[in-house]
Amino acid sequence: MNRIGIVGIDWHQGGPEGLARYTIPVDERGERLPRLQADIGARELVYVATCNRVEVIFVAGNGTPVAAIRPRVFSALRGREPRPREAETELAAWGGEGAAEHLFLLACGMQSAMLGEREIVGQLREAVELATRAATSGPILSWLFDEAFKLSRRVHRLTGLSEGKVSIAELALAQVRERVARQPGTVALVGVSPMIVHCARALAEENVPTRIFNRTSSKAQALAAEFGHLGGGGLERLHTGLGEEVAAVVLATGAPEPVLQRQHLERLAASQSGHTPLIVDLATPPDVDPEAARLVGLERIGMEEILVLAEAHRRERAEAGQVAREHIDKALVDLDAKLVDRVIAPMLAALQRRYRMTAERGVERLLRKELAGVDEATELAVRRWGEVLARRFAHLPTAGLRALATQHGFGVLETFFTAADEALADELTRLREADDRPLPRGLEIEPQTHEAEVLG
Repeated sequence: MNRIGIVGIDWHQGGPEGLARYTIPVDERGERLPRLQADIGARELVYVATCNRVEVIFVAGNGTPVAAIRPRVFSALRGREPRPREAETELAAWGGEGAAEHLFLLACGMQSAMLGEREIVGQLREAVELATRAATSGPILSWLFDEAFKLSRRVHRLTGLSEGKVSIAELALAQVRERVARQPGTVALVGVSPMIVHCARALAEENVPTRIFNRTSSKAQALAAEFGHLGGGGLERLHTGLGEEVAAVVLATGAPEPVLQRQHLERLAASQSGHTPLIVDLATPPDVDPEAARLVGLERIGMEEILVLAEAHRRERAEAGQVAREHIDKALVDLDAKLVDRVIAPMLAALQRRYRMTAERGVERLLRKELAGVDEATELAVRRWGEVLARRFAHLPTAGLRALATQHGFGVLETFFTAADEALADELTRLREADDRPLPRGLEIEPQTHEAEVLG
């Protein structure tokens, strides 16, 4: 378990500019993931980038401390070596149990700007799917993410954490609805990200006239057709002006540069009625430069303002968050037991095989000597008796060793097997070296790190 780590940055740490420095453009991620994995020396890797965080979730190679990965992540994503303490200042890091806890909190929406929001689960699934296609994920992270998704479903089902407006998209929609109520007109949606899809679906249900635009015109038209909107097309159509009253423009693309330049904003600001559209920019990095919007007289709400609203929402939902936290704490306790079972199951099976083999040899010797010449029925009864006896004798040590490993770590098993039987110890060493599954505490040299004790 101590080989599992997370290195990342969120909006609170670095703001939009900080996130942008570590964000790989969407259309480059599939190609860059294997190179990122090689650059940081990870056995497995999943890269997550959302509107308010970038996280590299990985399994470190044998002998590589999780803390050593942080400057490598900095270099790989920033394109230069960090100055002294620069990586530690900009990037947070979690290792071992702390990494598992952070991922669980993330999947449950406990680390999101909107406490309890569920969009993060979709974003995590997309990240895992991309890593799987790029062959950077593997059995350890696949298993850990599955545990996180199951926990998320349980938390949202059993608590009130996801009730009400619990997503960035919903906060953005609240701003759009308010503007449309005061200034009727068309809403332009830019991009085809999950947040834009959420907005498109909601506005369609409310019969708000909407057009959808994207760098790839066919994707915009397909999304517009799905929800019965007025159409749309490529960004050039928005750039040249819609020829109609626009109440608001919502943007959430993965473009590395602003998709609306100053000249495009000037056209949007040149309204015949004197009403200018509201710009809601949910992209990181921004799709509309804040200064360019200010210079042409357009009101722009960016992620900075949305996240301030989200923070107030978090405080209001503190009670539901406490209940969710209890479920997460229990899941972490259960996780240790599951990890122990995953690792020691083949080892305890080897112990049971040794008991059966010893019993079989004793029975064979008995049948050759003291019971030589017995009839077939008696011989069969003696063999069955040997099997039952072996299972009964094996039950006590296997049950006890499982409990010891759960409470005191894997080292007690190594001590037991090494002292008890050299051949069995050799077999277990081979199992350990061949096993590619997550390991419980005590198996790795590096100490675990708890969420409250992030790597400094």
